[in-house]
Amino acid sequence: MTAKVTHWLDNRQFVLTDQQRTGMGSDYQRVYNIPARMVRGVARPLHPCARCDSTGDEPTATYDRCDVCRGSGGMPAA
Repeated sequence: MTAKVTHWLDNRQFVLTDQQRTGMGSDYQRVYNIPARMVRGVARPLHPCARCDSTGDEPTATYDRCDVCRGSGGMPAA
């Protein structure tokens, strides 16, 4: 059973509900491209980043964002 997408994240960790994203234009759909679910009030990516262990931090420098997920903790869809 696959988890149903209820929210979408962008690379800044801003969150839209699935309904909000669907109602907005294609520009928003391209930016909010990380599928997520809300868990205890926090949006969690459904495809977590393997490089930063979904922390959003660059593994080699604690003050930088991860180069792969750009700080979102999730992997953008292709």
